[in-house]
Amino acid sequence: MAVGRELHELRALVVSAEGGDAGAAAALAADAPALARLRAADRDLGFRADLVALGHVLAHPTTYPDETARERYSALLDEFGRDAASMARLKPLGERLHTLEREGVLPRAMVVRSRRRRDQ
Repeated sequence: MAVGRELHELRALVVSAEGGDAGAAAALAADAPALARLRAADRDLGFRADLVALGHVLAHPTTYPDETARERYSALLDEFGRDAASMARLKPLGERLHTLEREGVLPRAMVVRSRRRRDQ
């Protein structure tokens, strides 16, 4: 698929998912490579796609491996944590994640992510 066409289709998928289309959100959640390409091509749209994908994972936690939600949330914190506007949009998903952990739906786990320095 041509890159421009793929981005157009992914943009349409994001808009549908943001509008409440669970199928579109599921498709985004299932395609991590497409999300990465989208984020590389359009950071804002990629962030929006990541938000709806994480929201879908949190709405269907038993469908995904236990660590999926925490890993996705942690990755978003790493990438967008310094941006107040992004954090305002991400915070409710973090609260939902913590609620699922407290309820025992998701395991309480700490995913340690660190940036690796390359000294060359």
